[in-house]
Amino acid sequence: MDGRLNLSVMTNTPPGFLTPFRNMGAEFDLGWPELNALISEWIDYTLNMGRRCLVLTTYHWSKGHWEHGCGGFDNNVDQALSAALKLRKQFERVFGIKVVYPLLVGVETDSDALVIHGENEGVLDLSKCSASISDEELRLNIEQLCPNMHPQIVCDFIPLLRGNIEHIAELREQGREISDYTHQEKVIIVGRGADWLHQLNFALIVGPYDPNLSRPITKAASIALGNLSRRTDIDQGTVLMSSALIRDSIAYKPLLAVEKARTMLDVARAIITENVPQLIPHLHYLAGIVDANTRRFQRINL
Repeated sequence: MDGRLNLSVMTNTPPGFLTPFRNMGAEFDLGWPELNALISEWIDYTLNMGRRCLVLTTYHWSKGHWEHGCGGFDNNVDQALSAALKLRKQFERVFGIKVVYPLLVGVETDSDALVIHGENEGVLDLSKCSASISDEELRLNIEQLCPNMHPQIVCDFIPLLRGNIEHIAELREQGREISDYTHQEKVIIVGRGADWLHQLNFALIVGPYDPNLSRPITKAASIALGNLSRRTDIDQGTVLMSSALIRDSIAYKPLLAVEKARTMLDVARAIITENVPQLIPHLHYLAGIVDANTRRFQRINL
């Protein structure tokens, strides 16, 4: 998913149940070495636990204002959809669809509504579902859209759909300020471990996946610079933050993560200095490591 989206919030799901891979524009390639290794590790872990895998490849757009869409693709929804579809096809080529099921999902960010794309070009737009729809009706809809999805995956997917329908209803009842879904990010995060961040449109997240990190970091810096010119708190500047994830406390693992976070911050600063130098005078720097089990962020010295 794009770093701007938080599927846990959109589906009323407690953090930790979903494993997000976040990157500018939700642009991924399964051949990228680090992403390749992380996906392999995640699927091996899941299969060793005797489970099946549901992989959501997402794209997003704004129904009301095109400029509130995906900044990573210059708000071009066709390009964003094409990238998500390409990733789904990569998963199908590698893993098939029986044990690992890749599903294409759109997110309409004005309402946070999920749009589920089926195997035969059918779609289920959850913004059009009644709040009173039963789990059985949702199950029949998904089985019709995705006839090859294993029954257990369908069963596990229903609570996410139900949560999104409830979330959409809550937003409709409460109303929503236009600032809630416009680009106003004031933080650039490079790395993994920002799952704890739930504030909408607060940070641009660049995952450490693309071998050419210059491209997404430059895009994020350009967006942040544009946001800065429209902000009333321009004197507060923009935070450039690096984050590295740790999963266990084996003595050297946190130390390796510290080195990774420092290096990623240096790389990002060098890329921005070269490609978006106008942002440099406004940058503040922060680096840290995140415990994958607790989501605790620990700041490190630079």
